[in-house]
Amino acid sequence: MLDALAVGRFDLADRFATLLRGRESLDRSQVHKFDRMIAYSLLAVLGHDPNSADHTANFIDYCSAKGNQSYTGYAVALDAIRQRDSQLLLDGLNAIIKSHRRLASSGIFNLKADELLCVWGLAICNLARHKGLKLDFDHELIPATLMETV
Repeated sequence: MLDALAVGRFDLADRFATLLRGRESLDRSQVHKFDRMIAYSLLAVLGHDPNSADHTANFIDYCSAKGNQSYTGYAVALDAIRQRDSQLLLDGLNAIIKSHRRLASSGIFNLKADELLCVWGLAICNLARHKGLKLDFDHELIPATLMETV
């Protein structure tokens, strides 16, 4: 879903969300807990889950635990979109940028392209704009020139 959002394909992200909603496979033990948490939060923000506050709050709690703190910005930003809170969104985006450099050198974002662009951060920005939030944000890792104008 995040890749679809990063390129502004909200229709495709919505179709992914429709396919994931209510799938028992999301709750199976072989799906990493982080993947479940971010998926449920995205489903909630995209409007595919009535328990949106629970899912974003659970994701924030999960990211607050030791070993997961590099992803707190994503949880905060998704909750900010759900709450329609532009200042909280900026806080989340700044946390994403701060942790992205570390993750790009040794974490899950360890490809050369990730050193130049924070694709998931771009996805969050596009989702926020798509949901009607005012967003004045520009960073070399998330350039405003790549954001969707809605």
